Amino acid sequence: MGVLVTYRALHLKPLLARRGGSSSKAAVSSSSSAVSSSSKATISSSSRAATSSSSLAGVSIKYSDYVPDALKGAQRYSDKLYAGFSCETCHGLDKNADGKSEGTTVVSATKLSAQDLFLKIQNDMPTQIALPSACVGQCAADLTAFILAWAPDTTETVACDASKPLTYSPRRLQLLTIDEYQNTLEDLLGLTADVRKTIVADAKKGDFPNNTTTNVDEVRANKYWTSAESIAAWAVENNKPFPCGKSDSCYDKFVDDFAYKLYRRLLTTEEKKTFETIFNTYAGGEGMELALVTALNSPNFLYRSELGDKVSTLLATAPASYYRPVMPYSEFTLGTPDATGYTAIPYYLGGPVNYKWTGNDIISVSLKAIPGNGGEWPSVTMKAAGKDFPTITISSKAPKTYRYSVTSTSNETQFQFNSSLPNGASVYVSKIVIGKSELYTPARGDEAKMKQADADSYMLNPFEYASLLAFTLTGTTPDATLLDAAANDGLHYQAQIRAQVERLIDSPRGRERMGAMAGYWFGTDAVIEPNADRDLAIFPKYTAAVRASMAEEVRELFREIVYGNRPFESLYSGDFTMLNSTLASYYGINSASTGPNKWVVAENLEKRGGILTSGAFMATYAHPDKTAPIIRAVRVREKMMCQHVLPPPLLVEDREALLKQVNALNEAGQLTTRGYYEGITDARSCDGCHKYQINPMFGTEDFDQVGQWRSTQKSYTGMTLNITNDGLLYGPDAIDDQNNFIPFKGAKGLSKELAKLPGTEECLIEKSFRFVTGMPIKEKAVAANLEPNLTTEQANDFACVANKAKATYKNSNHSVRAVITEMVMQDLLRYRKD
Repeated sequence: MGVLVTYRALHLKPLLARRGGSSSKAAVSSSSSAVSSSSKATISSSSRAATSSSSLAGVSIKYSDYVPDALKGAQRYSDKLYAGFSCETCHGLDKNADGKSEGTTVVSATKLSAQDLFLKIQNDMPTQIALPSACVGQCAADLTAFILAWAPDTTETVACDASKPLTYSPRRLQLLTIDEYQNTLEDLLGLTADVRKTIVADAKKGDFPNNTTTNVDEVRANKYWTSAESIAAWAVENNKPFPCGKSDSCYDKFVDDFAYKLYRRLLTTEEKKTFETIFNTYAGGEGMELALVTALNSPNFLYRSELGDKVSTLLATAPASYYRPVMPYSEFTLGTPDATGYTAIPYYLGGPVNYKWTGNDIISVSLKAIPGNGGEWPSVTMKAAGKDFPTITISSKAPKTYRYSVTSTSNETQFQFNSSLPNGASVYVSKIVIGKSELYTPARGDEAKMKQADADSYMLNPFEYASLLAFTLTGTTPDATLLDAAANDGLHYQAQIRAQVERLIDSPRGRERMGAMAGYWFGTDAVIEPNADRDLAIFPKYTAAVRASMAEEVRELFREIVYGNRPFESLYSGDFTMLNSTLASYYGINSASTGPNKWVVAENLEKRGGILTSGAFMATYAHPDKTAPIIRAVRVREKMMCQHVLPPPLLVEDREALLKQVNALNEAGQLTTRGYYEGITDARSCDGCHKYQINPMFGTEDFDQVGQWRSTQKSYTGMTLNITNDGLLYGPDAIDDQNNFIPFKGAKGLSKELAKLPGTEECLIEKSFRFVTGMPIKEKAVAANLEPNLTTEQANDFACVANKAKATYKNSNHSVRAVITEMVMQDLLRYRKD
């Protein structure tokens, strides 16, 4: 530690000089600007806030009141001012050799403003080792300045450069989430089993599944392998992805149809050879099973590539041109194709075709073969438009496409193949495509935009981009329409992309994905997990069906906002929810629903309405035997206001005496759950968070631990106690603001107040960006210890996206769909940098 402190002290002066001096952050204040809303009030000097050690005579002490000396702070830090302990003892502000933060209560200094950090040091640190007065006032200011000097500077001006033609995000590989894995196999194989629990669960960042930094270690790899073996065995037993008998040649259909869709791109020559070897070595179902296991374990399936190609190289390389039939073209089959779409050619195979030769036509046909007993390959002569084309030897079990130019205007309609078949040999032909010939040159992309890109930038190729759009908006692999667009210059320009985006959002999987976004965001899918179990002897109506319906209620409610043309704030303020018959009965609400799968809007509700009053939210954030007002308050701030509440300190000594007193009162049946938690957190060491940020929000106690509304509760002894549901929301615009608050009554009252706050809009922008890109839109949204801090360029580019999203939000009647669409359309999803 001493070496590290010395290093920091030696480099402090040039660091400060480069950043504009130690007072560069002095202007940062914890208090938001004056609030004009009539529903907000200012705490008087006689209130509890006036007794805080962070205020004198009712005047709040600010970091900006001091002239901080970072060098003195460095000395205090090196002296281990807290009785031999440093900040990192508990908070792990440094990283160890593995790149992980050490400490029992990890806090990222980059998440705190200067004022936040100053107050935290002065008021709360370290409660379990020495008195907070060990470092207050000038001491706290000096130490704050030191920490800010070596921590990444997150208060530098972040501003969108509107003159910059393109914005960028990082190149990366993303391991499929368990939902993406499941959905893909359902869509491509018709998988009916839920295999998500057979593989390792996802990492999470910003509430959303996110595997951008997930490693495939031995445990994860083994689980993928075991899952693939089980899926492959099931697939073959059920003729998936198509029937493959011992006499069938399944290679071509597997590669051209299934593997193409599974890998979300055309296969390379080497990849094709791998599957050709498998099908040549193992026949029928055995070959299919091995091919499936191989494909399902391939990184090409398990990872989404967002690496792209160097833009400068693309612009300098001319795409290869080739002749192809012009749409609309004619397609024909000869004979009776097998399950793979190929017809065996005996010595002669022919028939008439209904096509008028123009004199500038092209024939496209695929041929494949099986060699004779002595290894001899068959040969084929094709005749069309009255002309015999040169005889060719078909020397591959893999299909090969042949194209023939026809300049004749013959009226001959006969199309035929004459073959030479060595003993035991076979030859097969695909459907025949005939059309007017054109010289086709694939487009490189939107070249006007590409020429504006930086020299060190990359651009996702059409197949990578199709995968990004599909997994972002539908949670599954690209469908046939999207793959066709990727293969045929259909994803280059804004109009093309927007059409696909709108189509995907409106698809069944798109609607499913929008609901999933809410489940991720608010964490309400966890209501079906064991942590949300309750004693059914006490709560017999809290069944598995009810809990599943609660989780779906949140998803359906969010879909109603997205697709029902409702403004985003009605997710909080609305007097409606979505109900099926199961949940309507459980809540005791009259509903038009006629079954468990029939979801309808229930309007004009008195006690419910909005996400906060949903059964899933209230039951998820509760304990098995009682509600959890602390957890609820924290989740409201973090998930609905995007405010970060610091983790509690450990070993808080002054709580021990309180616990004895409060437990005695509780066991005597005198305390509601609210009273119990107010009592055990009424310690000086808890004030940093509980006095303003948490406890005043205990007014959501009108919903119990199974999501039912209540006005009373049973005490520890069974006594009926009245619920107190009045509350105060301090810091509506900034979590450390102790001067402004909004009164509310009950969960629904709080929800309606949340709907009015600018912070809920900001939170929508933050969560939507995370949902679309997987990244934090600003530095304070970075998941501590899970992802790197934003670079200056990223922060500024993401600010551009935020500005556009805010403008879209304002101009679209506060539409969630419009915000998500705007973000998906941004250049930074297509253009990348290292």
